[in-house]
Amino acid sequence: MNLIEHPALRGTLLAGLGCNDARLLHDDGWRIVGDPTEGALLTPADQRRQGGP
Repeated sequence: MNLIEHPALRGTLLAGLGCNDARLLHDDGWRIVGDPTEGALLTPADQRRQGGP
């Protein structure tokens, strides 16, 4: 998905990144450190950073 074509989603993801204390860690698998809801906002941003869907 091209976030340039979806400005509302892009804004939501950016706000979620800017107001977030959670972290995604990858050791034996992925895990969220911190609030689960904040971690859920990190996941799509991290996928986009890694070239995912």
